[in-house]
Amino acid sequence: MLAIALPAHGETLEQAWAVAVGVDHRLQASRYTTEATQQALQAARAARWPNVALQGGYTRLNETPTAVSSFTPPAPLPPTQLNLELPLQQPSYYAYKVEVTLPLYTGGRIENGITAAGSLVGAARNDELRTALDVKLAVAQVYLGSLRAARFVEVAQSNVTSLVSFERDVNHLFEQGIVARSDTLAARVALADARQRLIVANNAVDLAHAAYNRLLGRAFTQPVDLQEVELPADAVDVTALTVRAQAQRPELKALSDQGAALKAQAASVRGALAPQVALIGGYGRQQNRYQAHEGIASIGIGLKWELFDGGLVRAQADAIAARGNSVASLREEAVSLIALQVRQAWLGTQEAAQRITVAQAAIDSADENLLLARDRYSQGMATQTEVLEAETQRTRSQTNRHAATYDALLAQLQLRRATGEL
Repeated sequence: MLAIALPAHGETLEQAWAVAVGVDHRLQASRYTTEATQQALQAARAARWPNVALQGGYTRLNETPTAVSSFTPPAPLPPTQLNLELPLQQPSYYAYKVEVTLPLYTGGRIENGITAAGSLVGAARNDELRTALDVKLAVAQVYLGSLRAARFVEVAQSNVTSLVSFERDVNHLFEQGIVARSDTLAARVALADARQRLIVANNAVDLAHAAYNRLLGRAFTQPVDLQEVELPADAVDVTALTVRAQAQRPELKALSDQGAALKAQAASVRGALAPQVALIGGYGRQQNRYQAHEGIASIGIGLKWELFDGGLVRAQADAIAARGNSVASLREEAVSLIALQVRQAWLGTQEAAQRITVAQAAIDSADENLLLARDRYSQGMATQTEVLEAETQRTRSQTNRHAATYDALLAQLQLRRATGEL
């Protein structure tokens, strides 16, 4: 019922999709966002590894650090006070220190941070998939719009050709004195009106092609040659389609990932309330000829525990958790909206299929009606108004047939988009 004859050449819809997903700026932005979340995940994982820090420097003092003391010799030596000066540090020296810190216990702060970052990667990937589906549907709309506009040009051209023939017949009958001058004028006006519609239809084709070329990153004036589309009718009922949509739609998966990320972020923030324990080791060296050991190594365990912060951390964690609850509510709303989208698209396919059947029957009747009207007019049994009305009905029935066909094709694609299978 939706079949349309395929030409031997032209760009297919699948080829158009392949080009569009490679050049669309929205999709490129989504890919960069995914890359950013992947780097954030790497950063979160890096927090588990030891941190190595190196410090160094060179110092020059204007005076030599010196310790001053006094000393009185014991008897029987003369009781004379002796003043002593002992250098502590040379006036110029270098120093460096290497310190390694390995977190041992963070109250789940690092682990939950990694979980949150991983969930955000999943959300970004699903958002990228959603963007790709939107891009493909947008391309399909302008693709079918271009085909529809071309068909309407054919209808307008057929209308002009038919009215040219009718005007010629009317002029011939007028020359024979069979019809009045008003008939020739009416035929001429109808032909002029048909030519106006043809101009508008050609302009619509140019606009449709420009919109198509824009989505594919091409010059607006590049010639467009498209194949017609053939899609099989989906026999699956709306309930099964809804179940598939709720299982496959990337929007729902992205919201689930966002909710999981916020839950993990809240747990990570609460981890700051627990003791933070780390293993700390290091080696430092300071140039000093007055010191017995210039280089000293150390190892120890450090603990930091924020006992009171005025409720800051708890409030921050609760705020993030509330955002997670908000995302969960949005997901429930999205489930309902997606079910409605599936039903709307499914009803659109049913409506368009019925319109095709009706429109095809109307075309057959309109063609026969026009032949009869012109035959009766040539015999003086009908007016030119009846012929022009029959021509209008024929043109309208052809337009309705093409509109129903492309509406059916678009409805099928919208249904596939609604189920996340485009």
